[in-house]
Amino acid sequence: MNHTGYPHGPPHSGSGGRRTKVVTPRTHRTPAPIPAPTPTPTPSRPRGQASPTPPPGPTSPLPEVLLPATPLSCLEHLVGATRLAEVRDALREARTRLGGREVWHVSDNPTRGGVAELLRTTLPHLRGEGIDTRWATIEGNRAFRAFTKALYYRLCGVTANEHEDPPDPENGRALYQQVTRAAAQRLLGAMGRRSVVVLHDHQTAGLIPYLREAGCVVLWQCHIGTPLHTEPAGPAWHFLRRYLSAAHGFIASYDGALPAGLPDVAIRVLPPSINPPAPKNLPLHPAVDASRLMARIGVFRQPSPAGTEPDAGDAFPELLPRPPARIDRGAEPLPVGTPLVTQVSRWDRVKDIPGVIEAFTDHVDPDFGAHLLLVGPGRRAIRRPNGYSRSGCPCCSSRV
Repeated sequence: MNHTGYPHGPPHSGSGGRRTKVVTPRTHRTPAPIPAPTPTPTPSRPRGQASPTPPPGPTSPLPEVLLPATPLSCLEHLVGATRLAEVRDALREARTRLGGREVWHVSDNPTRGGVAELLRTTLPHLRGEGIDTRWATIEGNRAFRAFTKALYYRLCGVTANEHEDPPDPENGRALYQQVTRAAAQRLLGAMGRRSVVVLHDHQTAGLIPYLREAGCVVLWQCHIGTPLHTEPAGPAWHFLRRYLSAAHGFIASYDGALPAGLPDVAIRVLPPSINPPAPKNLPLHPAVDASRLMARIGVFRQPSPAGTEPDAGDAFPELLPRPPARIDRGAEPLPVGTPLVTQVSRWDRVKDIPGVIEAFTDHVDPDFGAHLLLVGPGRRAIRRPNGYSRSGCPCCSSRV
């Protein structure tokens, strides 16, 4: 047993020798072989040092999200028959390599955030093609959620509030290990020891040593992080490295997202892509007059006398906000048809709202007549502002 308390040794220094592979949505790649689970020897450890193996005892399983089996054929009209056949061939080979093993995905929650949206819309297609895919979520208490939120800001290279010093991640290690250790115990009670497990983001990294020691193949997928602000992110990566050192492999959104010093294992780069069937990407029904919706919330001028309710043929009544949205601006409503560049996000430093404004003002020709629309939750929906308030957000002239 080494000083980390886990049986797989400390992380290697430097990044030399790590293998990086880019997987794009448009190119078929032959899947890499999935390593067969091997028993992990039980090394000696100093007296008084705890083993990472969860204690025995009956526990309830982690909450599981029930996934439908959705055939890939529903995407054929979007990607074409040739591309669909390529994906099916790749999944058929993956199914053969898996040899009947379950593939578990574990995230922090089933509804909030981009990871939950990604898993909810993509995993059903794996089930539809015959891969036994499961999705479980860990249950963290409020203190755990607050700690991992602070860790998230660190990994993104910012602080939650520019007027506050970020907390030291080491102060939350005992809490983090308590929650992830319990989650690993509950998860192992439901899965086979030969399962392949994909853990998503920093909330789940603490499960890696326990699952690997139990015989699972463990991959960690990083959806966050930035190479542009390494100094604030350093303590967060140092905190996670103890757990990441036990992973069989890593998945990242872009080359350079992961720090140096991780084990010499395979890294797969899976760039983000658009999911056309997701609700946010579906076109409005042809019967919906989008200009009426925009006028109702105050962005466009009313195409008819003020106060006139839209007819059923103009818009779906259920799409209209209740109560109406609040519009903060220094100008009158815009003419119908005005080009809009829109960002929908939390009022959050991670979303780099000043950067969005700067990019708009520097790179969108004013003669084009476009306006920037910044959309976010109302004040009542924000428990704690994360660095910005709508009234304090920097704005640039009447185009924002």
